[in-house]
Amino acid sequence: MNNNKEFYQAGRSLQIGDARLDIDKSLLEIAGNSIKLEPLPLAFLCFLSEHQGQVVSRDQLLAEVWDNRVVSDDSIRKVVKRLREAFGDDAKAPRYIKTVPMKGYALVASVDKLQPLAASEASKAAKASKGRKYRLFAGALLCVLLPALGVGLGQLFFLQANKDQVSDKLAAKLPEITRLSQLSGSEVPGSYHPDSQTLVFAFRNNNSAPWQLYSRNIPTGEVNRLTWGPGHYEYPIFSPDGKKIAYLRLEPDEYVYKSVIADFDPVNGLSNIESFSEIQPNKEILSWSANGEALYLASNEANVFPKEIYRFDLKLQNLQQLTFPNLTGFGDYYAKESPDGKLLAVFRNVADRSFSMFIMDLEHKKLLAEKPLTFFPSALVWQQGSQQLAISSFKGDFYYYSLVDDRLTEQAGSHPGLNDVFYTCGERCFYMREHLMDYTDILEVPNPFVAGPAFSTRHLESVKADFNPLYNHGGDTWYYTSKDKEKGLLLRQSKGREPELLHRYNPRYVMTSLSLNKQENKLLGKLENRIFVLDLNSKELRFISSAMEIVNHPTWKRGGSGIYFMRYEKNQPGLFSYDLDTDMLTPLEQGIIRRVELADGRTFFVDDKEDLYQLFDDNSRRFIIRLPFVRANCWQLDGQYLYFSSRQGPDIHLNRLHLTSKTKETRVLAKSSSQQEFHLHPDGRRLLLTQSLLADSNLVKVIWPGPD
Repeated sequence: MNNNKEFYQAGRSLQIGDARLDIDKSLLEIAGNSIKLEPLPLAFLCFLSEHQGQVVSRDQLLAEVWDNRVVSDDSIRKVVKRLREAFGDDAKAPRYIKTVPMKGYALVASVDKLQPLAASEASKAAKASKGRKYRLFAGALLCVLLPALGVGLGQLFFLQANKDQVSDKLAAKLPEITRLSQLSGSEVPGSYHPDSQTLVFAFRNNNSAPWQLYSRNIPTGEVNRLTWGPGHYEYPIFSPDGKKIAYLRLEPDEYVYKSVIADFDPVNGLSNIESFSEIQPNKEILSWSANGEALYLASNEANVFPKEIYRFDLKLQNLQQLTFPNLTGFGDYYAKESPDGKLLAVFRNVADRSFSMFIMDLEHKKLLAEKPLTFFPSALVWQQGSQQLAISSFKGDFYYYSLVDDRLTEQAGSHPGLNDVFYTCGERCFYMREHLMDYTDILEVPNPFVAGPAFSTRHLESVKADFNPLYNHGGDTWYYTSKDKEKGLLLRQSKGREPELLHRYNPRYVMTSLSLNKQENKLLGKLENRIFVLDLNSKELRFISSAMEIVNHPTWKRGGSGIYFMRYEKNQPGLFSYDLDTDMLTPLEQGIIRRVELADGRTFFVDDKEDLYQLFDDNSRRFIIRLPFVRANCWQLDGQYLYFSSRQGPDIHLNRLHLTSKTKETRVLAKSSSQQEFHLHPDGRRLLLTQSLLADSNLVKVIWPGPD
């Protein structure tokens, strides 16, 4: 297509084969019929038109048409089917849209330059557009120019409509939100009991304060503080009769949460407080049974995976194991019984960022459903007499699952910032948490182990959540990720300059494991569960692994033209080598999950027990330490020292181990923080870290809009 602006003025159309596409009106005219196209098929068709004759891959479509949203192949096929029906096209003998197996789709019909409207129609179009703000050349210009600006076509064809219509459509998708609490600080969902109309939740008003439990009566607005200890008190859950609360407590000198059960009175607070963990050590309370006579538990022994789900009978004091996961992920971490007590829903981490939900028939002890999930679920509520569930994530995903037809449906208008559903007040009415996205900053601090004169450090402040700080080899440039409710960004920032956008991605995705190659022309990383390489000159992102692989721990080869990464095969981890120039993948050694080659010629590796070794030229190896975490940016080698972060209670510590003497030193890196990543400056005198901020959040009542 010709990119000359004169062809893309308001009111113009595309000629696609025998059909005319009026982009401004979303009308496809063919064989005397006028067919109104919805925004998604319209964006899809325009994107194919822009690449007429070329095969467009699934990844291109997801990035440009779906704006990096998580969708299934079936969703793409449905859009193609709608367009074929509009064209009267035959998939077996296509005249318009051709499916290229394993590769994508291509528009095989001709695409001609835009045809002008008749003079009278052009005059009407000019009058209609008069006074509209930011009309932008309309329709086809958006098809061609806007992807170059890094904005998804799916969004932009929606935005090109009349401003009033856009506002109406946006308003129709936005939920109605009412605050349930008014405290100034951060509130974490707990539980709601409809009989007493009382909320219990965790709250703190600054980031260094411990979490404490509070209650709030909704009709009166009365708020009571329930706990006063020095530790953290979190995740309160009402018993079905509202007379008891189970919650978790983390003492300052402990590493894992302990479960507690107490009597609850709306006026007098908590009494008869008992440590359930003394009865069942290494178990964490997840929820009550529907009749209040049992508790569902997850194993929480430190560094022991995968987790299992248990049911504990309070009367009989009997413990029964319900799930037996045998997988590479951290296992089963959430369980909730249906209101009738017949079914149990469980969340499972299968591998890395792969999750599933399964539903058990408790009476007959059989599996009714197992549903793969494309997001990290954190909470659910049962609806419609145990026939439907509403599922949410911390990242803002919100889905309904129907047990009747085994269908998962996304709620329109869901977005990061609304998360963690904990009560249903109607068909599309829920109690949830709403928070701002500014919950982490990146800052530079002096190395606490290195004495020296004071020097200035940099602090990156933004209204977004910032992660994954990385120095370049000279130490004068930062790479990091940043996200808000609408987008995730991979950025580069040099001293005295504005941040430079390198890549835009879905804010619900997680980007990790960033590292630079020797030449500093490529950036390696992981987006969700796929390894990528970003060319820093062209800003082209290339995925090295597929969504079907279980991969992790990508690192650069010393020369900078190849990478190492871990991949599971036959449920066993192994190290692989990948050459960027030849696309050759070579298996190296089973049981190895990470290999690090330093510029000074030394080589280290981590095995599947998370033990760190130094590897010598004669292939001999020397054990160094068992790492508490093997994730990228949680440990780093510098000279004769190994630096690694660890958690002690709610605080993050930075440790330094001398590689020869094995002398270990420890300093507090961050108080009351959930972030463990850091990166040492090349001079060793300072480091970057991700600082947890107080997430300004509230508990809210959310009424979602109905289906279109």
